[in-house]
Amino acid sequence: MGVQSIGFLPRWANFLGHDISYYPKDKAKSDDAVAKLPSNTHCTLRQLLSAIPEISDLFSEVFDSEPSWVMPLVDGEANSHQYGKLKSTYIMLIDRSGKIAQSTIERAGWPIAEISQSATNPGQLFRVRVDHPDSDYWQAALPLHPSPFENNGALILPPLSDFDEYRVLAMGVLYAMSILVRYMPRTWRRVEGGDLDQHLALVKTSLGVFERILPQEFLEAITGERIVAAQPGSFWG
Repeated sequence: MGVQSIGFLPRWANFLGHDISYYPKDKAKSDDAVAKLPSNTHCTLRQLLSAIPEISDLFSEVFDSEPSWVMPLVDGEANSHQYGKLKSTYIMLIDRSGKIAQSTIERAGWPIAEISQSATNPGQLFRVRVDHPDSDYWQAALPLHPSPFENNGALILPPLSDFDEYRVLAMGVLYAMSILVRYMPRTWRRVEGGDLDQHLALVKTSLGVFERILPQEFLEAITGERIVAAQPGSFWG
């Protein structure tokens, strides 16, 4: 999947405040043409799926590659003497896979500093300082994705352009899947019941997650208000 300077996606991206000035004007029609494009203007479906925290367990079983998200958690010990007093907070970024490079965290564009890395079992931790001069809370300075499936939420490392909005990436996944089903029916049949059927559970789970999360995300974006929703029969229902 790739971005272009025309069509719905660039208009939406521009509305959301993203820089679209470097988006290519023409669609790449060969592998050589794709290779000449800026690296952040195109990605694979696998890379899009890596940015969906709710399917991380299935993703790690199907693909041997790093995810594109981390889970933030406040570092209580580091903040014990200054918590609430300064406009900076130390947090831990949890990478359950242990595959994300520190350079990837550094390129995320978040207001963080003092990045250090340590191994855990399983995974790894990145300890960082979050600067939040305009708020008393570190969460306000980061593009946190709240999720009913992840209690602490997630920070998404953009696999395409600089998109860290969950709904944009999810729509990208849905669009890529629709192209696969419509224009690559032989490949899709292999996914449904052939030698690529290990991907089918990942596809079905993704659709179920999007059905739960996307309506709420779009409604919150339209109303500008936080919405709390619960499934019938759940603990909070």
